[in-house]
Amino acid sequence: MKMANMKRALAILLVFASLFSLAACGSGTNEEVLATDDDASASVESPATEVSAAETGNGIKRGGVLTVAKMTNITSLDPTKSSSIDNDGFVLAQIFETLLRQDEEGNIIDGLAESYEVAEDGLSITFKLREDVVFHDGEKFNAEAAKFNLDWYISEECGHINYSSELTYVDSIDLIDEYTIRMNMSAVDASILASMTGLCGYMISPKTIKEGTIATNPAGTGAFKVKEYVEGDHVTLEAFENYYRMGEDGKPLPYLDEVVIKIMTDDAVRSANLESGDIDGVDYHGSTNSILKFENKEGFQSHTVPSVNNYFVSFNLNNEVLADIRVRQAMAYAVDRQEFIDVVLEGYGTTVPFVVRKDQWYYSDYNPYTYDPEKAKELLAEAGYADGLTVKMYYISREPDATAVQLIQAQFAEVGITMELEGMDRLAWIDLVRTQKSGELGFGVLANFGYDASRQFNSTTYYVDTTKATRLTELLPKTRASFDRDERLKSLHEYQKEYLDNCYHLFVGQNQRITSYKDTVQNVNYHWYAVAKYDEVWLSE
Repeated sequence: MKMANMKRALAILLVFASLFSLAACGSGTNEEVLATDDDASASVESPATEVSAAETGNGIKRGGVLTVAKMTNITSLDPTKSSSIDNDGFVLAQIFETLLRQDEEGNIIDGLAESYEVAEDGLSITFKLREDVVFHDGEKFNAEAAKFNLDWYISEECGHINYSSELTYVDSIDLIDEYTIRMNMSAVDASILASMTGLCGYMISPKTIKEGTIATNPAGTGAFKVKEYVEGDHVTLEAFENYYRMGEDGKPLPYLDEVVIKIMTDDAVRSANLESGDIDGVDYHGSTNSILKFENKEGFQSHTVPSVNNYFVSFNLNNEVLADIRVRQAMAYAVDRQEFIDVVLEGYGTTVPFVVRKDQWYYSDYNPYTYDPEKAKELLAEAGYADGLTVKMYYISREPDATAVQLIQAQFAEVGITMELEGMDRLAWIDLVRTQKSGELGFGVLANFGYDASRQFNSTTYYVDTTKATRLTELLPKTRASFDRDERLKSLHEYQKEYLDNCYHLFVGQNQRITSYKDTVQNVNYHWYAVAKYDEVWLSE
């Protein structure tokens, strides 16, 4: 590392140490966006070795309360309004179940639909449903209930948050018999099956939908039902007495009596509570410091969950300065991504050009940007900013975001860009940067799961005003217009090139999510979107 960079890295680390010390004394606001707030059909990494219920035989112990800490607040208990399949899904997936599921390798498997069949022309899909399922409120799950959900999802009244990205081509739903429905498509959509494994596939009691009480009293078919929800503080879930799946001991699941999910946005506080035994686990660690603390600690187990975080800088294309592609490209050349990995992620990460893991079938190493401060200065001068410019960066008040933006601030300063920083609450940040497409620069993270490729690529538009990037809206549908993988691959790579050439986002690094639990927590497994499954979890003491 160059001497200047070493000094800068040391300064950033000192700032981080100061921030961490403060975080240990108070509460911050943590989260992700994705994807996440929300949202690629490749294989996913298997979690670390776990003790399975089958291996314990008669050693399974029923009952008890599992208490876990969740890093982020919940957007909504209504899946149609959720901004994040993973962070909200940490709660939603315990309550609701989907028509289809994905296994650890990204294969589409049965869910509430025990089988499905795609028509030869790709324009309809027939789902055969399970016949032994009821909702938490006693209503029967059948074809009428499934059709009601899907009809509602594609209606204007519902306003499903993922309608335009996932359900656009769903034309109508036919009721075939009591346990069979057919989904009719207006165009071929190779990603629709994956959509039925996520927010668009959750089945909600029609009664709850009609009453408009999903956000406060949701009723799904999952192993747990809502006992108490205190917004911003906790959700208490209790075992659903009429759940249809059986455990390894021959009795109905779940094994636990209750699951208490506490909102703890401060990473240091979460770690302290886990270490003291006040909680049994965390959804995932928010810093390398907490990962290292529990990685080999006696009495605890750590898992690599099937997800990676893609850290990015978004640009408000309606801002006069940032609308100039030369300014955005200058910023891309100004960022030393390896230093980001070394300093912010403390080596726990990798540099990739786009929101794709290297093990996914649609990965491309195409990237027009390298660390080149002199090129950055040249582009700024061409854009009329030879004497520098000032911009503001908005970020979620959490780690590692706070450390990350300070490093980027220092890197920008070396090419003549003064960057002011403003930390925000997660939901306020989402409203400003994602909903309003405002705020000049935004720093956030997109989660990458074993999802469908087109769905994963769609997440790159969440913080982009696509009216200023119309070519993206033309290319994205093409990435799912065929079930032929070679055709899809060509379209996916064309989309990546268009996106990077125009520098709609600046991707700075990627790392995996790590979680930890006490050793007494047995049989933790994960959904494809990195959310723990608690239906088969049991406590050894």
